[in-house]
Amino acid sequence: MNKNILLLLALLLLIAFAYVGFNKKTSNSSSSIDISDRDFAIENTDEIHRIKLTRRTGRTIDLKRNGKDWVVGEKNKKVSKNVMSNLMNVIKNIQIKFIPPAKYNEKVINEINRIGTQVDIYNDKDKLMKSYFVGGNVPDGGTYYIMQGKTQPYVMERKVGYGGVRDLFIYQEEEIYDSAIWEINTSQIVSISVDYPKDKQESFIIQRSEDTFIIDPLYKTTRRNPIIPNQDFIKAYVEGFDVIYSESNENDNKLFSQLKDLVPFSIISFELQNGDKKTVKLYPVNQFLDQHEDMPSLEKANLLYLERFFVVTDWGDLYAAQKRLILKLFRGYSYFHTR
Repeated sequence: MNKNILLLLALLLLIAFAYVGFNKKTSNSSSSIDISDRDFAIENTDEIHRIKLTRRTGRTIDLKRNGKDWVVGEKNKKVSKNVMSNLMNVIKNIQIKFIPPAKYNEKVINEINRIGTQVDIYNDKDKLMKSYFVGGNVPDGGTYYIMQGKTQPYVMERKVGYGGVRDLFIYQEEEIYDSAIWEINTSQIVSISVDYPKDKQESFIIQRSEDTFIIDPLYKTTRRNPIIPNQDFIKAYVEGFDVIYSESNENDNKLFSQLKDLVPFSIISFELQNGDKKTVKLYPVNQFLDQHEDMPSLEKANLLYLERFFVVTDWGDLYAAQKRLILKLFRGYSYFHTR
């Protein structure tokens, strides 16, 4: 009886050793599997300081972190917070949806080579963190990805959300500019001048004098208003300069060059305590409708209903802004002398 018990114990020990050895072998085998070709996500996006998007055509969008903001291009134009939020969300939350069947790999790779975008992501030391290619979207949701230097494509998707993400990597540079024409601290404003070339009597200049403002006619030919200006009105006007939003950037609009030869509706300038100066010229978009006879009547009606202005800046940009978003800038000299 004792002999049988000893044999049973010995058998159990052999089984236990065999099980441990098998698991160790399996574990070592699993750990040797290379999964770097599917490791697209970056969990901590705060480490990202540069994102370079290169199309197969050679066109590049070079995004760089600048403090709390992101800028793009040689002129370091500020990038839309919404655009960067969406892009960072995808970079962080991208995951595998499925692996395409091997028989389609060659076709997928050829498509990525034809229409793909190379995505290079760097840290604050300009060290490359990730480099991969984003291809086309697939019909049932998801987007083809392939890691730089690898041969296995994947269909990737966001953890939350449906549909492909290709569109987030193929912007035109002008499309991702921040919609704010300017964003400033109004307590730093030293002066504001507003010129209405076709209504000089209403043109004016505001100058800060400690805690109050002085307002004068812009043109010497304009008679000074004898009524004491309303300081509350002036302060509210100055504070309205904090941020001015556009509807779109229009740098590629063929009308850009024509605007320089026209008389603007208004010329607005301001200067800050640090010496920075900005000037914009505003032109009603409606005056150009006759030049677009081929424009659908519904689109023309929309332009008339939502009155817009072209905003030409002295730093080289052209914007389109809805009148309702910039209406607070359109005040006249007489307005500030209302009792």
